[in-house]
This record gives sequence, structure tokens and C-alpha cells, in this order.
Amino acid sequence: MCILLSKYEADEILEEENTEVIFKNIEDDFGTRIPEEVENRINAAITVLTTDLPLISFPVFKSVALAFAEGQIGDEDDREDEELNTCELLWALYEIAILKGQTVPEVQADLSESVVEELNNIIDSEAEDPDDDYEEENAEETKAEGIADINEVAKDPYYNRYVHASLDQLVRQLRKLGVAPETCLEILTTFRGMGR
Repeated sequence: MCILLSKYEADEILEEENTEVIFKNIEDDFGTRIPEEVENRINAAITVLTTDLPLISFPVFKSVALAFAEGQIGDEDDREDEELNTCELLWALYEIAILKGQTVPEVQADLSESVVEELNNIIDSEAEDPDDDYEEENAEETKAEGIADINEVAKDPYYNRYVHASLDQLVRQLRKLGVAPETCLEILTTFRGMGR
């Protein structure tokens, strides 16, 4: 969607209520057939741009995150575990920030406590040595502490490499489409690193 926003104004895309018309216009302008996974990503991005549901409802956040990462619709996830992972949730926060023209901390501030709690449950379930008392501690955890936990895991080299590789891929695609270098630089500098 970031690529589309580099070609069209957001209003041009959002004023058209029929997504089939949006997809047809994109096909005509770019001269290519849009695969279903790209259609799913566009629908997820439209959801982000037109509603706050991904920030306040975890099932919607999960669906949007899976669409961004895999091009899948959340309730039709065909992977074996059907679960969101830490890489996908971190990338979703970046992509939502880019779409909304915000920084990641601004997006995090708008997350509901229930979404932050679910994101931390995912992070904890992937921990190498999960804390036996996690559930008891998590019940007492504030939203700010939950966001701090998300930012902490984002500093892990494994997750950090994933997010930065995704950002670099996005910028390479934007440059191929002729997006101004200043715009690409703005994306890289604004969204590098959680909690900034």
C-alpha cells in the first residue's frame, strides 16, 4: 500500500468504495495483474487508513498483520500454527505507522491495553526460557510496561534484522517506482527502531 500511496493520493484510493474498481485501476496503471495476496494487503491497508480497529481489537490487528506479512486473510490463515509471530507483529506496527504518517511510538500510544497484552503474550510464548510467573506478572503489567517489552524485543538482533530487511525491501521497491530519494530517506530515518 505504501507503494500505491507513492503514486496516488490516499483520497484517490479511499474515495472508491468498490475495491474491485481500485484493483482494476491499479492493473491498468501498472500494467500487471494483482495477485490475491496483494489484494489482501491492499484491503488490510485500507482498513488501517479508514478505521482504528487494528489498534483496539486484537483479532483485527492479527488479520491486518498477517495480510501485511504473508498476504493472507487472518481468518483463513493456512499455516500450521495459525498464529501471529513476533516478526509479523513488529512489522505490522511499522507498516501501520508508515500508512498513518506517524512514528511507531505514536501508533503504540494508540494501541488498546488488550492489544498490548496480546502482543506481549505472543512475545512471551516465543521466549527461549519463558517466565513461569508470566501470567501473574502480566496481569499487573501496565500498558506502558507492555510497550516497553515490545520495544525491548525489537532490539533483539533476530527481530531487528527482520524488520530492517522488510524496510529495506520496501524502500528498494519504492525507488524502482521512481519515488524521490528524500521520501525513501524519510521512511528509513523516521521508522528505524522501536521506542524512538
